[in-house]
Amino acid sequence: MEGRHYGGQRFSLPSHLGTYTYKGGAKYVGSFVNGKKEGKGTYYAPRGTKYEGDWKAGNMHGEGILTYGNGAKFEGQFRDNKKNGKGTYYFANGERLEGTWKDDLLEGQGKERGKCRGEVQEVGGEQEGELPGRKKG
Repeated sequence: MEGRHYGGQRFSLPSHLGTYTYKGGAKYVGSFVNGKKEGKGTYYAPRGTKYEGDWKAGNMHGEGILTYGNGAKFEGQFRDNKKNGKGTYYFANGERLEGTWKDDLLEGQGKERGKCRGEVQEVGGEQEGELPGRKKG
C-alpha cells in the first residue's frame, strides 16, 4: 500500500487499530489485520463518499452504512464490497428503496417509500431497471 500510516502499530503485526491515509487522499480509520482492513472501521474517499461498518480481508463485508458525496446512502449488508442482503437505499431527495440486494442490484420486489406522504409502493415487474441499482428485466 502506498500512503502514510498514523497511530497504532506497524503493518507487520497481526492486528492493530490505526489510521491510514492513501496517496490519493482517501483515509481509513479502524482495525487492521495483516495490513488489511478487518473488523470495524471507516473509509473516507476524497469526493465525500464514506463507508462506516464491518470489513473483512480489506473489503466492505457485514453491516455498514455507505454514504455518497451527493447525499444518498445505503444502510444494510455488504459482501465483497457490494450491497448483498437486506438493506435500504436512501435517495438524496428523501425517498427510499427497501429490499434484498445481490451484487449491488435490488432483487425481486422492493418497497419504495415517498418522502412527503410516507406512502409505500411495491416495485418490480415493469418498473425494474428504472431505479438506480435495479436488475433489468
